[in-house]
Amino acid sequence: MRILVLSIMLLVGHCALGQFEPGQSDTIPQTESKKKAPKDTVKKRHSPQRAVYLSMALPGAGQIYNRKYWKAPIAWAMLSSTIYFAIDFHQEYREHYNGFMTLREIDLIQRYGLEDFVESVPEDPYNGQFTPQQLITLQNQTLQNRDLMIILAVVSYGLILVDAYVDGHLFEYDISDDLTLRWEPQVNPALIGFGSPTAGLRLSLTFDRKKKQPHEHRHHRIW
Repeated sequence: MRILVLSIMLLVGHCALGQFEPGQSDTIPQTESKKKAPKDTVKKRHSPQRAVYLSMALPGAGQIYNRKYWKAPIAWAMLSSTIYFAIDFHQEYREHYNGFMTLREIDLIQRYGLEDFVESVPEDPYNGQFTPQQLITLQNQTLQNRDLMIILAVVSYGLILVDAYVDGHLFEYDISDDLTLRWEPQVNPALIGFGSPTAGLRLSLTFDRKKKQPHEHRHHRIW
């Protein structure tokens, strides 16, 4: 009876160990942590493409994403001012065009004596200050100014996108005065049985990389 009970206990224990092998629970979290580590790194990584997309949707948002907060008002001023003047010149062009059509209508009525065939003769909106030819010249000038503002608005929009992309790439690099280039003399020992010690110059370039690598050193030897 005892042997039967012992056999059952051993069988149950063997099945339990088969389902939960030693080291199995430790292996799974390590594998998951290794898989999750790149994802966390990707989430924290600064993306230049995201800065461009944000600026495309809302000019200046990419500059804020790059933490260049002072550039956002400049971007807004550049784009909004060109758009404002483009709209203003277009409205001015429409006023000159409507004034030209009114003067032309008045001229036709007076030239062919059509006062009796129209309900009322339109009034000169400029009170004789401009002639039809002068209004044509004003229309051409306002059209040129409007088109120039549209071009400047497109250029400003492009510059905002380029600035966001460049700052996005330079976000993780330190371009401040902390960049240093040091040099120091050194003596290179001779190999066993070959020649004598030689003098050299050691160059050390130090630059900072934010978040990931606080300090990175590169050394070059000049013999």
